[in-house]
Amino acid sequence: MTSQEPQPNPDNRKSSSEQSIATLLKLAGERVQPDIAAMSKARAAAHASWRLAVKKNWFITRKRRFTTFFLGGALAATIVAVVLVIGMHAVPGQVVEVGRFARIEGQVNRIDHRKAVPLRDNAVLMSGDVVETDAGRVAINIGALSLRLDRDTRLIAMSAQDVRLDHGRLYVDSQSINSPVVLRIHTSTGLVQHEGTQFQVIATQDVTQVEVREGRVRVEHVNTRQQAVQQIEIGAGQAVTMDSQQLGRVRPQAVYGEQWNWVADIAPEFDIDGRPLTEYLTWVAREHGWQLRYASTDLERNARDIRLHGRLPGDDVRQQLDNVGLITGTYLNVEHGVLTISASMAGE
Repeated sequence: MTSQEPQPNPDNRKSSSEQSIATLLKLAGERVQPDIAAMSKARAAAHASWRLAVKKNWFITRKRRFTTFFLGGALAATIVAVVLVIGMHAVPGQVVEVGRFARIEGQVNRIDHRKAVPLRDNAVLMSGDVVETDAGRVAINIGALSLRLDRDTRLIAMSAQDVRLDHGRLYVDSQSINSPVVLRIHTSTGLVQHEGTQFQVIATQDVTQVEVREGRVRVEHVNTRQQAVQQIEIGAGQAVTMDSQQLGRVRPQAVYGEQWNWVADIAPEFDIDGRPLTEYLTWVAREHGWQLRYASTDLERNARDIRLHGRLPGDDVRQQLDNVGLITGTYLNVEHGVLTISASMAGE
């Protein structure tokens, strides 16, 4: 006599895709709902991501169970992408410290319940904070990263790894090309991720421009009309512009000059007291994108032994260099992006 195992009711079975979607949604938890415009952008980005996933046959690995499955169908990809986008917004009860304001010049506001509240020195940047500089400027420390916001800039701190630049200019300095801090900058036309070390992002409602002073930066362009995503990397002395339709060609870009001067103007103050002259010269050259050149090895050796005291006089860098030169008996001259240190005006 043979026995047959009871067959499950087909109506009660769920496909692996449906179970996976349900699991993802449970893990995601309750999220703050974005506005209609944000949802529209999320759907467009999700559809573009799905098209690329199907084309490249991407797979997603579930780390908890160490099993692999393919998310088939537009519905699954759309739900996952929307969950990820919404998840980058501030979640009630999970607000975390993102960074600290290192320097504030002029009036810089934090938007709190649609009300502009002026920021004070030593304020803390939290996830979900909206910062508007208007006529002011601000420097923010996020781990080892130094972020600078120019005038008329609006930035949203989505998390410790993600910020959104609605408009204005944002400068990032990771201090080291091997910085472990991850920062993704979202704009209306794509995503910018630093790989070290100095660059700025200029954003409007329709256009994003990325300029690299040092190191490399990864740029991801999302074309919502053609439902395509394109990634490139640009290096020191290069720039690229992208709008809603296309990613432009990589072009040469000066690493010093007028378009970078605002960065040094809002740099956190350098404490020269007790520091060697070489440290100050290295710092000021880095902040302005200059090369540093000593007229002789003996002069460089002597500069290591010269200690500075007090504070930097004034805000004008040329005046500061003149004053430091008078105090230390050196001649500091900047020409064509090169800071030269010599023993006299004749370069002896």
